[in-house]
Amino acid sequence: MNPNAGFFKRLLTSIITASCFYLLFLAFAASIAGDTPSASILVILSALLFLFNRRFKHHIYCAWCGSHSNKIKESKISNWVWEYRNKDGSQDKRVKSNVKKANFIAYWKCKKCGAITQTTHNASNKPTRRNKIIELKLTEPGTGDRTSNDYFDPDARVVSGENRKNT
Repeated sequence: MNPNAGFFKRLLTSIITASCFYLLFLAFAASIAGDTPSASILVILSALLFLFNRRFKHHIYCAWCGSHSNKIKESKISNWVWEYRNKDGSQDKRVKSNVKKANFIAYWKCKKCGAITQTTHNASNKPTRRNKIIELKLTEPGTGDRTSNDYFDPDARVVSGENRKNT
């Protein structure tokens, strides 16, 4: 695993965002010059780049009101477990590339309604908030009516019990 993966992901996101704005600028210049087909193609390319860029962002929202304006309140790392383990949780020594993994858990306070939302990120040997979100749930309600829902990734693997490599 590349330790600079987060840096490169942010760099790529910045480059793609700048490219979107540049293409929109070129489309505006082409439309002023009267070249409408070129302007249309540039707008379509910009939209495609923007959609491609969205896949690199983690969308943390309030589980009470759905707002995206949240501030991290607290974070922690869950208990470390072996990727391949015996029934008692000890390391399965038959596997050479066995690593310990943990989830990153963060608590977010919504600036709009004051609710607290918990996010659980995918298990990793280097857990950070940049890992994929596998669960987002409400821990404390906010003001007003609830208009949003909790989220659980159906493809996420929940760590429990034994996990053995098929031999």
